[in-house]
Amino acid sequence: MFAIGVLSSSAVASAQQDGVYIQAQCSALGGCTFTNTGSATGSACATLVLTAADGMQLRSGPVCSGNLEPNGTRPAIPVTFIGPDALTFCTQHGRCSPTVEMSNVKVKSNPLAGLLSLLVLASSVWVYFDAKKRGVQKGQNPGFFDLNPGGWAVATLFLWVIAFPAYLAKRSKLGVDANPQGFAPGYPQQGYPQQGYPQQGYPQQPGYPQQPQQGYPQPPTGFGGMQPPPGSGQ
Repeated sequence: MFAIGVLSSSAVASAQQDGVYIQAQCSALGGCTFTNTGSATGSACATLVLTAADGMQLRSGPVCSGNLEPNGTRPAIPVTFIGPDALTFCTQHGRCSPTVEMSNVKVKSNPLAGLLSLLVLASSVWVYFDAKKRGVQKGQNPGFFDLNPGGWAVATLFLWVIAFPAYLAKRSKLGVDANPQGFAPGYPQQGYPQQGYPQQGYPQQPGYPQQPQQGYPQPPTGFGGMQPPPGSGQ
């Protein structure tokens, strides 16, 4: 009876992580009861350890709570010891004292968090290639977001809530669309001669006189050369 009374005594332990606070109350006869008093859904495992008077120990296999909602409780789960049964062990080695070891504390992952991370990553990749294609350069957007394509991508990755909407709002003013001729900065614009290059002439339109030729005017038709002075008889 004395050994049974010892085995029915329980021990309590708790563990917490990122809003999960799980408490386990375990006994050799009653099993383990779990309670989550935290603000997030999570799980944990408990191991019941019986320490005899002579220092020998008997350990149970891990007992896990499964996912527990905040303020949720999991009814008692039986424990199974590795080796002799608890009654035989405590009878052979003297009075046993129970303790509980907590392990494998986890926070239940939120599927939306994974989708949000994927969205942020995809947005940063799209911003980089879109800005590079449009010829975005530093100096086009004076201020905090004066960035090149790589800078926009990094800002979107780490400041998505601010940087991504800012890029969408400023997109029409950056790169090729900021140039009315449709060229990125640094490229010659069609229709305007560039300094240092020969200028091509413009074609004559039908019905307009040709440009006068350089040089001296030509003599009229029939002019045969030098005429003798008047009265020379020739």
